[in-house]
Amino acid sequence: ASMSPTTAPQSSATLTTDEAAALRQVDPRFVCMVNNSLFDSPQIPVEVGGQTYFGCCPMCKERLATDAEARQAMDPVSGRMVDKAVAVIGVLPTGAVVYFESEANLAAHRAKLTGRQPS
Repeated sequence: ASMSPTTAPQSSATLTTDEAAALRQVDPRFVCMVNNSLFDSPQIPVEVGGQTYFGCCPMCKERLATDAEARQAMDPVSGRMVDKAVAVIGVLPTGAVVYFESEANLAAHRAKLTGRQPS
């Protein structure tokens, strides 16, 4: 049986090479930056300190406005915290959202997951 997108999320360690290769960059407007989930439609914009973040509901909108930690994520390549408003955002086939400092880091993470060099 083929796995549907509704399958329970997996850790990146259990992704197949094909799944890892499908790590793709996404438009931040479609990501709830609190739940770190990709949606089919644009989310609610939240302006904080001149940056725009996105949340899926009033509760997430409030959290982005008041909780600085909700507006940051760790880049898995550099290990540094990145501001979600300016991060390069990737999504895995599992629906897991990953934040990067740069497109180069996204490509490096994809290569690491697949065991291939970035092209």
